[in-house]
Amino acid sequence: RAAFSESQAMTADIYEWFHDDLVRGHPFMYNDYPVNPIITSVHYNLYALFTIYHPLNNTQEAEDYISRLSQVGEKISALIDGLKWREERGVILPAFMIPYVLPDIDGLAMGTPTSNDYYTSFNERLNGVTEAERASLSAQVEAQIKGTVMPAYGKLSDFLYLEKTKAPNEIGVWQFENGEEYYIQSLRRQ
Repeated sequence: RAAFSESQAMTADIYEWFHDDLVRGHPFMYNDYPVNPIITSVHYNLYALFTIYHPLNNTQEAEDYISRLSQVGEKISALIDGLKWREERGVILPAFMIPYVLPDIDGLAMGTPTSNDYYTSFNERLNGVTEAERASLSAQVEAQIKGTVMPAYGKLSDFLYLEKTKAPNEIGVWQFENGEEYYIQSLRRQ
């Protein structure tokens, strides 16, 4: 460190603090709610990916979109597994929050593939392809939504409806097994 400039030393200190914080936070890595009514939720992040962020300016990007749609089932299954794991440890989204997330999830699980936001966004944003390519790509998106996306979100919805019957009405990390330690770690981070 003696050879570092002032800026490099500060960067090293920040990195060291960040790394230490990751290690200290490891015991609490599942004390979160990966489905929640704010933008950190997995389902909101997927929604933003498919309706806002994923570029659709040519055939390759459209094919990448379709490939990613084909993986939504695996992503949602892993999410449900993580929610089950948390539930076994007493970390369940409070009951009053579940109705805030269900309409968005149900909106992606129900209806028709062509009314699904992923389909309409794809068709509105797709550029740089011929009409024949557009028709073919749109049909592939429709098939992925029908066969993968809607069933996956349906499973997540079913899980959350059941979860609501088990969910606590209270909020606060104090109710977690290691809640007091987690709270202290969260304060340290702030």
